[in-house]
This record gives sequence, C-alpha cells and structure tokens, in this order.
Amino acid sequence: MVDSGPASIAQTRYSPDNYLYVSVNVCQPGTTTCVTVDHVQVSTATVGLRVLQSALTGITLTPEPDPATSGNTLAECYQLQQGTAWGGVATADVQISGETAASVPIQIIATPAATPNATTCPSNGFIRGDIAQGVQQLGANGVIGLAPLAQDCTGQGCTNQYFTCHTNPGGSVNCQSNVAAAPPATAQVANPVTMFATDKNGVIITLPAVDPAAGAASGVQGTITFGIGTQSNNAYNVAATALASDPATTAVSTSYTSQKAGSSAVSYTSWFDTAGVAYFFTDSGIPMCTSSGLTTFYCPTQPLTLQANVGGAGGVGGPVTVNFTVANAETLNSANPNSIVFSSLGATPPAVYGANAFVWGLPFFFGRTVFIAYPGATITGNAGPLNGPFYAF
Repeated sequence: MVDSGPASIAQTRYSPDNYLYVSVNVCQPGTTTCVTVDHVQVSTATVGLRVLQSALTGITLTPEPDPATSGNTLAECYQLQQGTAWGGVATADVQISGETAASVPIQIIATPAATPNATTCPSNGFIRGDIAQGVQQLGANGVIGLAPLAQDCTGQGCTNQYFTCHTNPGGSVNCQSNVAAAPPATAQVANPVTMFATDKNGVIITLPAVDPAAGAASGVQGTITFGIGTQSNNAYNVAATALASDPATTAVSTSYTSQKAGSSAVSYTSWFDTAGVAYFFTDSGIPMCTSSGLTTFYCPTQPLTLQANVGGAGGVGGPVTVNFTVANAETLNSANPNSIVFSSLGATPPAVYGANAFVWGLPFFFGRTVFIAYPGATITGNAGPLNGPFYAF
C-alpha cells in the first residue's frame, strides 16, 4: 500500500508522500517467536531487509559472525536515499504473505551503537534507531530491497560497506575496522525472496493508475506477487518487453533529451526504484520549485508530457519508449493538500544514485505491471527463453 506511513508519523509533517509499504514478519530463526514490522518501504533498486532497532522489540536475533576474524561480528554501512543506514548484520527468518525465507542475513539499523570510521563510511546523515527520530528520518520502520540481486554487494566489491565489530571486555563495541574484501555471500545482507523455498525467481509489482492532476488522498493498494511463471497467478506477460539489468549494479540505461532549446539526447545510467518518490532526472530546461522543501522538484508552468527511451544493460532488450507527465510540484501540493500519492512528480536525482542518473521512481509503477526477474531465472517469453536478471513491462 501507499499511505501516510507508520502510526508514529502519520498525519504529521514527517508523513511521506509516495512511499510504497509492506508488512514483514521477522522471527528468531527456527522458532515462532516473531514480530510483525509494519510499514516497511519497498525498494526495487536496493537489496535486503533493513529494520530499525525500535521495530524489533520482543525478539532477540543472533549477530552474524565475521567469517574472517574469530569472535567478531559483521556490521554494514549502506547508503539509502534517506541517509546512511549503519547497523549490525543478524540472522532472522523472514515471512511475507505466507512465504518464508530461513536464516536470512538482515541489517538492524543503529545497533550496535558504535559508529564506523568516518573516512571509510561516508555519512549521508546517519539514520537513528530510536522510535522518535529513526522513523522520522526513514519515513518507515525499515526498507526491503527487492532488486534483481541475491546479495547486496556481490560483484560490486563491497567497498567501504562491511565492517568487523569487536566487543571489548567492558561490553562496549568497536566497529572501526573496514572489511577489506567482501564477506562471503552467505554472510551478506540478502534478498529474502531469493531464499524462499519456492516462488523465488522474481517478483511482479502491480499498482493502479493515479490521476496525474489530483493524486490520491486515501492512498492506493496494489500487489507484489512472488515468483514468475511458478504458479497460476504469476504468469509472465509475453507481450512485455524484457530489459536486461546489469548483473552487478541492477542498472539499465535511459536516453532523454532536455527541454532546453537546442539539446540533444543524453544517455543516463538508470534504475527502476519504487523507493523513488518522483521521476528523478536532470533537465535545465524545466523551472525548479522555490518553496521550502521542494527546491529539488520541478515546477513547470503547465504539466509537461515527456518522453524517454529505456534500454537494457549492454543493449540487451529494448529500447522502449516511455511517456510520462511532470507537473508543478508546488501546485500539486497546494491544490491537493490531503493527497499522499502523486504520479506526476519530477525532481533532480538524490546523490545516492550518482550525478549521471535517470531514475524511474514510484510514479512510473502506477498503472503498470512490472516484472523483476532475478539472476538464474529462465522465463518463457514470446521469442523463447528469457534469462534473468531483467525488468519487463
């Protein structure tokens, strides 16, 4: 669902727009001792489950040992849009809507309290783990990354990402040592869907269309279906176009021409990300908003119907022409003060994506069914087998 967020911030200035949420059960491995974590944000450009410490009251999870150093445990520095998620890695059983992944490495944000070396873990504003500020910063009780990767940094080198933590005799924890090489895949924070017993070769996200002029005040509900072509309710749409994603970064490519006179098409590194609240791209030909809190958003005088071409990584798949609308963010907010869902927001890319980025955020998903096939998946398409990882719509 897309709604006004966790109870502690709903109907306050911290209540976010365009956040896609699910509920997740987190359990002590091999037991029925579980806690339901509501309002976990869904991201299709990150990998793994990350939960605020404050949302896990009532269960005790075992820290993930550092395989390279006896007696130490692993922690992670992970960059989200909302800030730097710092926290220990622990093992949990993860249950979502009847599916269970056993012994999944997850991240518990802001525990242990020890902070990493500031040089090797650059801070994008550390997300706190307490219920008061942590939820306000994150806009959620956690984030579940469903991107087409099995682990969160295999193939990317894990640079400045994993740390080894040592418990001192007095009980304090020191996490200053960066793990030079990636920990083995079995110890990395993992995509829980890839660890299901069945229906683990991908996900299908379906969301209803949203009025680009008015948004939706009561929120919207959609479905995330596990597996592609594994059950009667998750058949692949053979009419969809599959776009290969980079097996290390999950990126595709987008070609877009700025509205500035005389501009020519530019190719951007691109992602499909349900955690993006807007279409994120750079266009000096569209006026920016000036209101406080909206200065990174676009404010054209009239809604713009724009077009971009999306192609698969390495040129495998596509290009697909996507038409999208960007409206004045200030007008949308002032004319629809009660709306919490918008399908026509455009903004410049947050730094976490990099300077040369075009991100198809949550507005892209409204009114579509999007297939995300994971590495190793083989799906029957209209011209034969399709091999993951890929996105298709």
